[in-house]
Order: sequence, then structure tokens, then C-alpha cells
Amino acid sequence: MTELGKLEDILAQLSRIISKAFEFEKVPRDYGTGDLLYHSEIHTIHAIGAKPGLNVTQLASILGVTKGAVSQVVSKLNKKGLVDRYKETKNNKQVLLALTQKGQTAYSGHVDYHKKIDGAFFTEIGRVTNEQIEFLEQFFSKFESFIDRHLGNEKER
Repeated sequence: MTELGKLEDILAQLSRIISKAFEFEKVPRDYGTGDLLYHSEIHTIHAIGAKPGLNVTQLASILGVTKGAVSQVVSKLNKKGLVDRYKETKNNKQVLLALTQKGQTAYSGHVDYHKKIDGAFFTEIGRVTNEQIEFLEQFFSKFESFIDRHLGNEKER
């Protein structure tokens, strides 16, 4: 097989993996609160739990989505009793975000879920070398840059 053929096969496999990951992420899960939470919801909770006191702009930057998208998810999480909004004492215009006790439970459940699933992943792939890890870092960095450039082009159309 030619080098180009190998690269085409790798690209096809990567496309399949991405499709499967999207399907996996569509499934809502309960992280210990009795609520079924979607990927965007639990990762919003995780970001707030990891850095309490974020505002919507900061949260959008961390998650790589628009402020409007974050506001919608935060509103849903607020209605579910998982996230609170509060005003900063020094700047009354600044609205900050914090997890409720129920939100903390979901955050902890998500951390535990990742310990379990990440551990299974590391067991599955076995031992990798530092060189392999460095290659993957470079590959995914270049792949993300490629997607970002082309996503920008798509938005302009």
C-alpha cells in the first residue's frame, strides 16, 4: 500500500472514531443526582466546579463555544438546581457562576466516571512510549488547527 493510501485509511478510521464519539456523547447520563445530563451540561458543570467564580465569557472561552450557547446551558442547569448565578460584591454588574450542592454531586460523579472510563482506556491501549505520546500531541494539535482553519472558512460562507 502506498503512503497516500495509508494516510487515506487513517483519515477514514479517524472519521469513524469521531462519528462513534459523537454517538457516545449523545447519551445522557446520571452522575449521582437523579438527573440525566447531556455532554454539554456535565462539561459545563465540570468547568464551573474546577474553577468556581467564572463568568459566562470565561466559561465560553474554556468550553470553546459561544456566550449564547453557554447562557442557554447555564439556564437549564439553573432550572435543574445544579448551578447558581450570583453578583460579584465588588462589581455589581458582574454575574458569576457556582455549583449548588446538587451540582457538586454531579461534578464529583463526573470525576469518578472519568477515573473509571479513562482507566479502562489506558488499560485498553496498553503502555505507550513518550515518543508516541509526543507524536499524538503534535498530530492532534495540527488536526485541531486544520479544523479551526476550515471551520473559520465555513463560517464565512
